Amino acid sequence: MLMNKSRATGLGACCREPGSQNGNPGLRFWMSWTTESRNIEAAGPYPDAAYVHVLFLNGFNLFDWAGQVFVVGHQFAELDESSHDHDAHLDGAAAVEHGREHRHAVLGEDIGRPAYPQKAPQTQHSGTLRLETTYHQPGGDPVKEQTLCPENAPPSPLSLDTLPGLAILAVLCAVLAAALPLAAQEKPGADTPAAQSRDETRLALEERVYIASKIYSLIPVFFAHWKGVPDLDLEAAYKQYLAQALATDGRREFDLATLEFVAKLHNGHTQFWDPWFADQARPKLFGARYLDGRWVATWSDHPGIKTGDVIAAIDRQPIEQFYEEHGKYFPGSSESQVRSRLFDWGFFFPRKFTVTLQDGREVQIERKRDPSANLPEKTTEGRWLDEPALAYIKIPSFDDPKFENAAIEFVRKFQKAKALIVDVRGNGGGGTPSDLTRSLMDRSHRYWMETSPANISLIRVEVGNDPGYHLDYRFQYPAEPARDTIYTGKLFILTDSNCASACEDFVMPFKDNKRAIIVGETTWGSSGLPFVQHFKNGMVFAIGTKREYFPDGSEFEGVGIKPDVEITPRAEDLHSGKDAVLEKAAELAKTTTTVR
Repeated sequence: MLMNKSRATGLGACCREPGSQNGNPGLRFWMSWTTESRNIEAAGPYPDAAYVHVLFLNGFNLFDWAGQVFVVGHQFAELDESSHDHDAHLDGAAAVEHGREHRHAVLGEDIGRPAYPQKAPQTQHSGTLRLETTYHQPGGDPVKEQTLCPENAPPSPLSLDTLPGLAILAVLCAVLAAALPLAAQEKPGADTPAAQSRDETRLALEERVYIASKIYSLIPVFFAHWKGVPDLDLEAAYKQYLAQALATDGRREFDLATLEFVAKLHNGHTQFWDPWFADQARPKLFGARYLDGRWVATWSDHPGIKTGDVIAAIDRQPIEQFYEEHGKYFPGSSESQVRSRLFDWGFFFPRKFTVTLQDGREVQIERKRDPSANLPEKTTEGRWLDEPALAYIKIPSFDDPKFENAAIEFVRKFQKAKALIVDVRGNGGGGTPSDLTRSLMDRSHRYWMETSPANISLIRVEVGNDPGYHLDYRFQYPAEPARDTIYTGKLFILTDSNCASACEDFVMPFKDNKRAIIVGETTWGSSGLPFVQHFKNGMVFAIGTKREYFPDGSEFEGVGIKPDVEITPRAEDLHSGKDAVLEKAAELAKTTTTVR
């Protein structure tokens, strides 16, 4: 279905395909839907940003009313409210405006991206929408997705147009589905300010039930990564989790049970976080990565451990055994993601412990807090490596617009350089840096293909409320032509396994259209625009609401973006301070004669 101008409408119906069998829903769908967008004066730093608010299927909202609204479609121009004749297409249902900022839906430009508001684009775009289903049979392969029928498809006898009362009921069902189970309804003392006056190391029964059931209730609504866990029995996992959560009132024990339950979803953007628990891991005096079968120190603030040292044991327990004991608590879409959490999170290292290094040295670690210690401020850096031939920009993060803005200023400064190296190693993401991408892009480029769960109660009834059935929206975006380009010379991008999320949003288009040569390691391999549930005791549950694929439809989640030139750091290089990745990129900049 092509989205035209300011709105798109169609015929809404669903039916079972003739001959469909048990285990394969065999559904096809027609959608009647209307978008509404309007100007919001205080949307952010850009007052001309317009936001899409509501999507309807014959008068009822397709998305969960209790959470984020996911917007289907991509073609939007700068439109005023008068250009939307939406009321005539809602079958009498009142238009709903959600009083929250949908940062990911600015004019359809950054739909699904965890970005701060972007400037309104001056050009129009169009996109294609397909509504698809995935049926995961436990122990079997997923059934092929079903696609949305064309707009002119004939209505079936089960058309929602003939069932306005059922449509209204579906709205209520969708709302109730997102509500807490009866046992998890909030009671006096559960997740309230009064509860926080108690001993922080203990959690009341009501509080544990509320948090555990709330986490469980959000998963069927928002989780977008069932494809990654086809054999997961969510009900059995929840029962086990609940038994552990209710067995003791200890906060640490509750946190461990919750971490283990959430980790079973095997997704890098779905995780549980308790600042109280995480605070016990501070300060972290050194970090390590799993490189070439060894745990290698990658940074250290402790005099006894040097960058490049190989760690053999923790409190005389072999390091690999130590990892195996605690790995079940770490979320990740791949084994490498799970391994990275061991030192990044540092939850399971005691205040005092002994590190045994491969060379036989034993180092005593005692983590003491220094109230006067301040974390070094992260900044975007830029410098000439060989003026005027080669320039270098390092971007540590995209979690604040200042990093992207500073990088663009360096791009302007170095726009006459013959070659430019952009280093995003260690950049864990934040907001998608669309403006930075445009400043370096000299050709048309594509974005991810994405899926996000569709929670339609009527369809769940149609398939017998089968827990193995999941309906997804699939978003396919058009290529964006080059515009606002600043730099057109030879481009090299440095990556590692810690380049994640929005950092991968930045890297992927350059890899896909060969605008840049990617040097280094395969990236993290996860994105998800998480829905975030905050609890009043400080706990946080984030759940990945979208699953990304490369533009050709191939898997990205748990795979990552592979470099064109692979260079894996070695312990010996780290120990000597040699940056083999940067050196290789600089060498290629001299020997590569033309832009690809």
